[in-house]
Amino acid sequence: MADERNDEKEKGYGPSTILAGRLPIYTSIERFDPDNPEAIITEINEALSIHVMNLIAMEYLYWYRRGITPVLARTKEIRPEICARINVNYADEIATFKGGYFMTQPCYYMTKREGEEEQEKVKTLNDYLVRSGKQIADNKIVDWFDTVGKGNLFVQATDDEDAPFKAYAIDPRSAFVAKSMSPGERPVYCGHTVVKNDKLIIDVSDDTNTYIIEGTVTGKLVTPEPTYVCTAVNVIDVKPNPLGYVPIVEYYYNRVQMASFEAAIPLIDASSFLQSDRLDAVDQAVQSLLVFYNCELEDEDGNAA
Repeated sequence: MADERNDEKEKGYGPSTILAGRLPIYTSIERFDPDNPEAIITEINEALSIHVMNLIAMEYLYWYRRGITPVLARTKEIRPEICARINVNYADEIATFKGGYFMTQPCYYMTKREGEEEQEKVKTLNDYLVRSGKQIADNKIVDWFDTVGKGNLFVQATDDEDAPFKAYAIDPRSAFVAKSMSPGERPVYCGHTVVKNDKLIIDVSDDTNTYIIEGTVTGKLVTPEPTYVCTAVNVIDVKPNPLGYVPIVEYYYNRVQMASFEAAIPLIDASSFLQSDRLDAVDQAVQSLLVFYNCELEDEDGNAA
């Protein structure tokens, strides 16, 4: 049985990268120069190389929680017809429990200042947050960082005086934030990717402009051994950023951006294989029994047994 499991690892069942949290993206620039598109493309490609590494791990974790685990690829050489594949989905149980424990009530802001003016400003901000949909987004963000290690909030400016901005939770597999290497790690720019028909479109925003970048995608993502490459090619449009700051905010489950169940994956896999082995043992034992009802048996000499 141990040899069979080793064979499964050699066949590539599982992530092609080590699951030890997501890698942060850092940059040395302060902001993009709209007059230097070549430098923008070079910077984005450096960020994409790290983002794709994180994307492959997050894709595995996302489907792992949904039940696509190595035990489903389990095979046997001896009596292959008896091969249970029991998926003990502790991953979903852990992520669901963590999310419910963390988000017991909507998030809102408070101030230590007791002045009436300050209290009124905070109250107005909380009203804006309710109208912006941030409380709904918060629940989705928590579910995302419990599942893949991080969640992303996208803030969009509006012309509505009662709700001057909208807040959305976006898929962290399609978004990233590059931070400054200086102390404080100020967010410098963010990117949001969309892939359709092997064509890549990236919306990249710093605190002044939004750049629409065209690119290419090669390889496959949902395979035992993903070979996925995203490449930015050229800037096709530049628009002003009305917010005045990076519109995507990243939230992490912990400092190293691990999912809530990520450290326990070896134990979860072991439990799934153990339960599968147990069911195989019972099934094989039952099928090896031969029971006779109301029958007379004879020995080799023809005498009644």
